Amino acid sequence: MSLALFLHLFGLMIWIGASVTIGVLLLSICKLDSSASRNQVLTGILKKSYMLIHPAATVVLATGFYMLFSGWQKMISQGTPKPFWLTFMQHGGTLAAVLSLVVASILSGKAIKQLAQKDAQTGMLKTYVWVTFATVLFSLVILYFAAVKPV
Repeated sequence: MSLALFLHLFGLMIWIGASVTIGVLLLSICKLDSSASRNQVLTGILKKSYMLIHPAATVVLATGFYMLFSGWQKMISQGTPKPFWLTFMQHGGTLAAVLSLVVASILSGKAIKQLAQKDAQTGMLKTYVWVTFATVLFSLVILYFAAVKPV
């Protein structure tokens, strides 16, 4: 269980850190004048972010399920009811990971297509960044509940 917890926290750290860093970087570059080289840089950053954010979110999701099911079996065998913080972390964490993996993937794909056009606008890219920031904020709220463990 300690290896799973380590991988879970490590994946969460990479996922949140990379999401915030890449989001700030993308917003900063969006402010530059529109040019082909700017759009290539933005496209490259989006494509490279897949290699960091998506595996980290997948690790968080997989280790979360593993810890949930292994810990839940103990709780059921001992007759202990599942506390609110664990239910919130389970449902909220799954929602945040799936939102990050699916919705952000769709939005970044649309942003890449939009940046490939001649008159490339950054509207879809900004939407992707704000959805990413919302996912990070939601993940931090879940992390808070997991750390505080309210009854």
